[in-house]
Amino acid sequence: MADQHDVSGAGSTRVAVAQTVRTFVVVFALLAVVAFLGLELLATSGVVDLTGVANWVLIPVVLGVSTLVTGWLVNGGYDRFDADPSAAGRFGWLVFLSVPFALLPTRVALAAFGFDYFGASAIVLGLAIVLAGWLVYGGGERLGIEPRHVAHAAIASIVLLVGGSVIASQVAPGRLLGPVETGLVAVAAQLAALWVGFSGTVDRLLS
Repeated sequence: MADQHDVSGAGSTRVAVAQTVRTFVVVFALLAVVAFLGLELLATSGVVDLTGVANWVLIPVVLGVSTLVTGWLVNGGYDRFDADPSAAGRFGWLVFLSVPFALLPTRVALAAFGFDYFGASAIVLGLAIVLAGWLVYGGGERLGIEPRHVAHAAIASIVLLVGGSVIASQVAPGRLLGPVETGLVAVAAQLAALWVGFSGTVDRLLS
């Protein structure tokens, strides 16, 4: 009986450590990207340029804040939000990979409509955080949307953008679309990609 309790306790400890590590990695990466984009936006907007001293200040600050946030989450924060601690890994994959690629046409549209690189990237990151958090922590389950559907939307976004570029080069060789036309085409590609991903079209085709 004592051995069973020891094995169970060891297993619980390993799970807790793994969840803590995953949470820390995701929080650190997210805060690092947010801090980097924030500094670049401050510099490009002419408010203040801190990019020259950021490298030796940014990392220890982000490490410290990530440690505090991780400690708060694993010691009651997850429970306060009624969130699943094991979902941190899925959230990380979504916010850093699947959702940004799924929103790639939005990134193109923002650039076409005049947003600079860092401004457009910040908007896409904000959308990715909101969408990934909503999908992982309750929204996706209510609507029957799973991470694979986001991956389907990401693949559709890439295919539509590449296919649209090839078609445009064949239909009108040597002539580039203007910013407005590019933006509108990107918005249409975004809507189509989200429909392909979230409607279950790929699942039906593969079934």
